[in-house]
Amino acid sequence: MVLHPSFVRVTSGKPSAEVATGKSVLPSQWVATKGIAKGNTLKTKQVNAFLYQMEYTLHDLTLQIQREGKQVSAKEI
Repeated sequence: MVLHPSFVRVTSGKPSAEVATGKSVLPSQWVATKGIAKGNTLKTKQVNAFLYQMEYTLHDLTLQIQREGKQVSAKEI
């Protein structure tokens, strides 16, 4: 059983940035098109909750950067 790390790709203009989430899942449990783990186990629910929270935080950072009048970029986020 080999777990693979998950990453978040932030794209806002060029270049994009990738950040390790610190979470790992089995390749068979990963839904690449949705960017979430599949299944109904506690582990997959925790991974997905973490990823949803990370997505919310990234959106919040984007809005904060925009409110400050700065140029939004993957590096800035």
